[in-house]
Amino acid sequence: MLQLEIARAALANVVAWLGWLPAMELFRSLCWCDITVNTPADGPVLDLPVNVGALQFRLLEQTKTDRTCTADLILAYSTILGLRPGLWVSRLQGLLGLAYGGTCGLEDLVFQHHKQW
Repeated sequence: MLQLEIARAALANVVAWLGWLPAMELFRSLCWCDITVNTPADGPVLDLPVNVGALQFRLLEQTKTDRTCTADLILAYSTILGLRPGLWVSRLQGLLGLAYGGTCGLEDLVFQHHKQW
């Protein structure tokens, strides 16, 4: 349980800092189905440099600048400063059983918190 809380807190911290997301987007509406993970191994397939990955977030309509965009926020899988939002997404998905076909649904909120951090 502690690992799960640490992974959620770390992901929230990194995504909030790098993406400048409003709290409503981050904590009340972001679902797993709104996040597309492109690992560094997939970089060349997506016309990214070798060993470069990305996270793509689809946000609420009221925060979109262009409603035709598929990804409203794109973050690097890892930054030159050592921040790794992609790693925290992978860790959190693994702890929830998402990466292995577990019971947690893709429609579930990323940050389901039952207590204050």
